[in-house]
Amino acid sequence: MSSALPPEPNIPPRPADPPGPGGTPPSPRRLADVAALVSAGAAVVGLLVGFFGLPPIVSSPTARNVTVTTTVTETVYVKESVPPSSSGELSPSPSSPDPTPGLTSEPVPQPESPESVLLTDLEPEVLGGFSVGAVPGSVTMGKKYYPDALIPRDVCRLDIVYSINEKYKKLTAVIGLDDDSWADPVTISFIGDGKKLRSVTADINRPRAISLDVSGVALLGVTGDSSCGVEGHKPALGNPKLHP
Repeated sequence: MSSALPPEPNIPPRPADPPGPGGTPPSPRRLADVAALVSAGAAVVGLLVGFFGLPPIVSSPTARNVTVTTTVTETVYVKESVPPSSSGELSPSPSSPDPTPGLTSEPVPQPESPESVLLTDLEPEVLGGFSVGAVPGSVTMGKKYYPDALIPRDVCRLDIVYSINEKYKKLTAVIGLDDDSWADPVTISFIGDGKKLRSVTADINRPRAISLDVSGVALLGVTGDSSCGVEGHKPALGNPKLHP
């Protein structure tokens, strides 16, 4: 006994795809021609860009901003100033070599300033062969005792000269007569290099303190006339002192 196959159902055929919006779809050959034209145009544009470069209005996606920095170096020249020395001459730089190797400059010794000195401590000068007419001694004038004084050697004159060599500026002394002296006044004069500087009268019981300018004097003389023949007539200079 044979079995029969059931009949195949009736399946309707699949409808064809509708055409595109542009109508009939382009053929494959037409599409190939368009692609060839696009490729040729792109090649020409590439050659032009490679030869001329991108125009300024086109910003290349691969371009980078380049910043150019210019460095300026300034050279400064410094002139060294050499301070003047106390003598007015330019002092050499510490790095300057000694212009006279082996020689060292030594300070010039300055003369020492003289101190005040008593005339009685100085050695008097003997001029023209005459003897010195005054000697150191002591007196009392106006009831005041002067242990350092110049008094006459004899009863006639009080003469003495000192070489002070312009070292002093002032002479101070007390001039008068000893309290036990004859009361006759005496004129005592001071002579500087042959010129009278000052005259002072010595009186009894009235001693006078003096200050005499002796600046620039080399030879200082003291003279005084007393009453010759009157023993005990005693003019004097109490505490006579030279000052620088």
